Amino acid sequence: MVAAGEFLIAITFAHDALKAISAGYPIALIHPAGVSWDIGSVSLIKNGPNPAGGKKFIDWVLGRDPIQLIVDLNFEGSLRSDVSLPLGATPLEKIDLVDYKLDWAAQNRQRALKQWGELFKK
Repeated sequence: MVAAGEFLIAITFAHDALKAISAGYPIALIHPAGVSWDIGSVSLIKNGPNPAGGKKFIDWVLGRDPIQLIVDLNFEGSLRSDVSLPLGATPLEKIDLVDYKLDWAAQNRQRALKQWGELFKK
């Protein structure tokens, strides 16, 4: 909606903004201090019907060429040093990421979900 001129500012994923920028929309991507992140992943289903094939797929999809294709198509970054970032993307080491405490989050998950639910009851 920012790209279409309907709003002046938006909170969105960086790859969505980069996609609009690459399409020629006159917008800027800003990473505020303490910004969060997300990680795409691939998983092998426990006791699945073809674990050898699944492992082979995982080895393939985590290779340089498939990751570069994902970056090129989705404008997402990669942690692989041999993959080029999308045009206009900020290298991860230049982004001030939130100091996320995974252990704390796991230990406090139920409490946080309960509090969130109480705050935003319909």
